Amino acid sequence: MLRLLAADLYRVLKDKRVFVIIAFHFALFVLNLTKFCTFPFIDYIGGDVVFRYRMIDIVKPETMALIYYLGTVDLLIATMVYAMFFFADDTRDKTFENMCTIYKSKSLVFITNYITLCITSLGFAVAKMLGVSLVALVYGIDITIFDGIYNCIGVVTWLLATATFIAVFYTAYIIFRNIYVPIVMLFGPLTVTFSPRFMDVLPFGDKLFKYCLLYLSMPSLGFDVTEWDLAFKWIVPLAAVTVVSLVISSVILEKRDVR
Repeated sequence: MLRLLAADLYRVLKDKRVFVIIAFHFALFVLNLTKFCTFPFIDYIGGDVVFRYRMIDIVKPETMALIYYLGTVDLLIATMVYAMFFFADDTRDKTFENMCTIYKSKSLVFITNYITLCITSLGFAVAKMLGVSLVALVYGIDITIFDGIYNCIGVVTWLLATATFIAVFYTAYIIFRNIYVPIVMLFGPLTVTFSPRFMDVLPFGDKLFKYCLLYLSMPSLGFDVTEWDLAFKWIVPLAAVTVVSLVISSVILEKRDVR
């Protein structure tokens, strides 16, 4: 499996499009910090209730805003857009088909591709961290990248939440055999969050807006988890969803003729 993972990562690194996606990823980040884009963000406020939140507006580049955006939806957007390139070079996934033939296991190839996507997503996060430093330098902002919010528990929870999102999106791709299904699963709720005034005039539009916002911001909420008792309320269901998604995809792939 390590050999297959190394081949996958080499495929990512030699793909020139990855730099385009990193630039796109950073552009989204900068756009969300401009005064022309006020994006409502969910901030965890503590207590023993996991999903208790308040709404804040990020209007200008501030230290905490820069830090928090390491875990928001644009990371998932970049991952999904890259996945569209990674898996959909052809109407049929020729690379996946060839790897299954070579390694004699569809599940092994699938799990390796999933790990590759998670590592790539982490790479985007590191790229953004460097971008944060650059923006802070340009704006003259005194910023500490690894501050108190980067506690071990919060980082573990955030990583698992992001991995769960990718597992769910990848499973949707496997089930429907179409990369645009997970793209719609991501951009659909994102479109809702960009239309708060329109949602206000719709029946139940306000609730839909808040649920979509909670859905998209969930990975970043993990940063505020500082105690293991609270973390387990996240980790157990997230791990369960991830495992179930990967098992479902593996079973489907093993029973499906790749061709």
